[in-house]
Amino acid sequence: MLKNSRFTQALVGVVAAAMMAGCGSAVPASQPGASAPFSAASKAARAVAFLSDWDNDVVYAIDSQGNVTTMAAVGGPEGLAVDAKHNLYVANEAYSEVLVYAPPYNSSPKVLSNAGVRPTGVAIDKDGDVAVTSTGSATSGMGGVTFYAKGATAPTKVIAANSKFAGDFYCAFDAHGNLYLDSENGSGPFEAGEVVGGINGKSVTPLTTENLVQYPGGVQVTRGGEIAILDQSANGSTATIYTYNPPKHGSLGSPVQTTSLASSNDAVAFALTNRTNQVLTGDTYFTLDKPRSNHQDQIGQAQWFGYPSGGGALKAIRLNYNATIVGAAVNPAESP
Repeated sequence: MLKNSRFTQALVGVVAAAMMAGCGSAVPASQPGASAPFSAASKAARAVAFLSDWDNDVVYAIDSQGNVTTMAAVGGPEGLAVDAKHNLYVANEAYSEVLVYAPPYNSSPKVLSNAGVRPTGVAIDKDGDVAVTSTGSATSGMGGVTFYAKGATAPTKVIAANSKFAGDFYCAFDAHGNLYLDSENGSGPFEAGEVVGGINGKSVTPLTTENLVQYPGGVQVTRGGEIAILDQSANGSTATIYTYNPPKHGSLGSPVQTTSLASSNDAVAFALTNRTNQVLTGDTYFTLDKPRSNHQDQIGQAQWFGYPSGGGALKAIRLNYNATIVGAAVNPAESP
């Protein structure tokens, strides 16, 4: 379902946006009512996990008892992140911005503006600087990374995607402030990259791997400093997280851990919970009790797996119909 199709849709939009940019059009601005706080703040304040649903335009907050609270009216929520103060960051594709919700998530969000065309991933470094990866740019074509210094709401720096990349997908910081991201090139194959120095960096450096990642999804960095990348459909079937040592000489090498998410159907993004050696993913599965059109037969679910052991899900919580789960974050945030 997602695999290539979601990013294909994104790239079509990017080309159109880039053409508009060439004619002087700007990145779309925030619109009144484009976002809203959680409707049941008391439950959302106790959230231990967040998932974004691209088709239903909502973010789900899940507490430790499995209760789900829905935040409505987020126009195209994508990647999610939580900072050290429990603030929730939502990449808002529809308005090219990032929404920042402070706990208990019952107030209108702060807006980080001009985050690139179709922002996909968001990450926060140890100093509170924010990085946003996008699949398109109004000025540089195929996306890049927009950085915000701690507390800033306008971009501090924008680094264009490497010329080999078809935009930048998901991203994560390591403990040294280096930013890792994934992408595809114009022909489809997987690409990985690093911005050495993060917000102080100058360019996206390509990284090779010794294994094939078919459909790149989420990126995280473990507490030990390893880089974890989700393949949405390894070998055409099971979603798998490949974990690599930090790069040497421009290569991540071969995976040091391979985590098969055996009961996952279409995992795209994930978040690590080092305290419990688990990984949170959002997933969808199919049902026969809805029309098989416009994703109405897809039911979203949150799933927790052992990490790095993988296998079948340890726990699953059902979400909405018509779901496309594309972002995941845990609360409190895990730091490398």
